[in-house]
Amino acid sequence: MKIHFIGIDGISMSAIASIMQDRGNQISGSDLKKSLLTDKLIDKGAIFFNKQEATNIEQINPDIVVYTAAINKLNPELVAAQKSSAKVYDRAEFLGKLAKHYQKSIAISGSHGKTTTTAMVTSVLLKAGLDITALVGGELNEIQGNVKIGNSEIFITEACEYVESFLSLYPYIGVILNIDLDHLDYFRDIKHIIESFKKFSHNIKEHGYLIINSDDEYSHIITDDAKCKIISFGIDCPADLQAKSIKYRLGGSFSQIYYKNTYVGDLKLVIPGKHSLYNALSVLACCIALDKDLAIPLTSLSSFTGTHRRFEKKGHYKDSILIDDYAHHPKEVRATINAANSSYSPKKLTVVFQPHTYTRTKSLLEDFATSFNNADRVIITPTYAAREAYDKSADSKVLAKAISNHQKNVSYVDSYEAAALLLENTIEPGELIISMGAGPVDQVLDLLLKNQRN
Repeated sequence: MKIHFIGIDGISMSAIASIMQDRGNQISGSDLKKSLLTDKLIDKGAIFFNKQEATNIEQINPDIVVYTAAINKLNPELVAAQKSSAKVYDRAEFLGKLAKHYQKSIAISGSHGKTTTTAMVTSVLLKAGLDITALVGGELNEIQGNVKIGNSEIFITEACEYVESFLSLYPYIGVILNIDLDHLDYFRDIKHIIESFKKFSHNIKEHGYLIINSDDEYSHIITDDAKCKIISFGIDCPADLQAKSIKYRLGGSFSQIYYKNTYVGDLKLVIPGKHSLYNALSVLACCIALDKDLAIPLTSLSSFTGTHRRFEKKGHYKDSILIDDYAHHPKEVRATINAANSSYSPKKLTVVFQPHTYTRTKSLLEDFATSFNNADRVIITPTYAAREAYDKSADSKVLAKAISNHQKNVSYVDSYEAAALLLENTIEPGELIISMGAGPVDQVLDLLLKNQRN
């Protein structure tokens, strides 16, 4: 069967394409960029187009076409596909069809932490000797990329709430890490978001499990009419699975884990922050739902170092530590800054932040304005617009001005090169520098490291 992917270089699309290629299908796809993820597909025989044109469909004559949500409805390639004899699916719909082939699918949802948690589950279950299939929304060293293809009944994937795409999934285990105000270019308000997560919980198989954060203020709304079994996890509020006696230390944490009020073991993490501990608890809950003893997961979590772009240590510049993180929401920004301060206690903390979409900046501007308060200085780069057109009323300069009302040391730069130059001229010994955002803002750190070598 010939399957064509419009937007094949996306982190999820390339993973799905890899699975379908492994099943013997002829894969083709198009994108405006090409990374190592797509190169792997090409090396195994995939056909790649660097332009999205109607002629691609005519040339391939595919049986199935899958397109990502970022593709405009008027995209000529998508229009041609819809006019052809091919069956056309959006990414979420096709992922849902794929997941149905696995009896024990695990879908990781939540406003924050999906990629790290999906990677954690993948890592833990692999070390437990399970032959899983997993799609990770980032690159994980242990699987040498973003996808692991196995032959068991276990399938692991992120479940993104944007445009309610996770409602195409009907998992055996559904995880809700947290619920927060985001994606207001689609959702009307927090009530709309909660309703969407509630629908997701109703999709979980009746003999399956809902795993939910009891510390999240909206969790009781989700669980009040759940039809499946529930395993709650938490730190501050009562929960089935709970972390106690927590100590945060350089680069991580140590805690004691209790299940149903019975001590089950110690958990040591080498990734920082309270949010990382929540993610780890949800992973342990998944293991309980799969009827796995917690001894191996507790041990394997202690060596989990994260995925690329999730509090990833990039190196040192002179006497300073360089960290990159994907945080692009006010809550994530605060969590990352707090994790850095509690774990590293730097003499000075600098954040190089790239806003992600004008819609998010505009809708959450007041929250963004105070989210950098625990940093010593903030450098703002131009917005990573993604799917959006330029909006002067919510660009990076507007954000920098809003932050300046609460943070004295904030500056706007017009390029990654300007950010790197500013850091080179002002960096101090013992400083911790974090590049932060969903766009390629990590290039600032790459420039620092490159200039240091030259």
